[in-house]
Amino acid sequence: MSLIPISFLKFTSIKKIILGFFFLAFINAHAQLDKYQISLMLTPSYENMNDRDFPNIFEYKLSYNLGAEFKLFLSPDISVSSGIIFQNKGFKTQPEYTNPDALQKGHIVISARYISVPLNIDGHIPIAEKFDFIISGGLTAGRLYDDTFVGRRINGDEEIKEGFFGTVSEDKQPFDVYNDWYFGLNVGFGFCQYIKSKMIIAVEPYYRRQLNQAIDPTSAASGYGAPRLDSFSVDCKIGYYFNKNINNKRKSF
Repeated sequence: MSLIPISFLKFTSIKKIILGFFFLAFINAHAQLDKYQISLMLTPSYENMNDRDFPNIFEYKLSYNLGAEFKLFLSPDISVSSGIIFQNKGFKTQPEYTNPDALQKGHIVISARYISVPLNIDGHIPIAEKFDFIISGGLTAGRLYDDTFVGRRINGDEEIKEGFFGTVSEDKQPFDVYNDWYFGLNVGFGFCQYIKSKMIIAVEPYYRRQLNQAIDPTSAASGYGAPRLDSFSVDCKIGYYFNKNINNKRKSF
């Protein structure tokens, strides 16, 4: 019988996959340093935490991500992209009042803020002279910055049941429940439009799914299922090519 916990083996396997993916991208990228693009990104998103054992607890919250992207072209139609992203993940839920006849109003917003580094492989398919279709897929690794919860329009005349949110107020409070590390899968597609010879804007809907446990196994929430963080987002980017070797669209203008 193995003395190594299965959870540790799964965690180690995920790290090996991600590190291997980063290593291959690094090797390929250094062969094509003459073709690259830098973009700024603003991403409105719907965030949630998904668990089949507790389907009625978690609700989607409207959130946002901010970041910068660095894209290296391996060929005119294939690129590898990475960068740094501030992600505001989490969910919202309803308070549970001690009095079952109390007016059920307000909600609780839970936020898990991660500083993350994605790594994607992108395919670029020309549709028109200044318009491309993009399809992307890859992985993201993130480190928890902080996690908090806050009440919104809670019924202050009623007492909330003891539990994680027994002291809900309009002020942010530490949650101390989420895993310090985030590893996730990214899948997306979108469109890229040239607005100048080397400047583009892009809109890319993305689905991001956590692969490791969302809950810290040493926290008070340990044992409450095995939830994962989900995200549906629209990545809005503005970028600039820094090398003339990329196909130049100047003639079309």
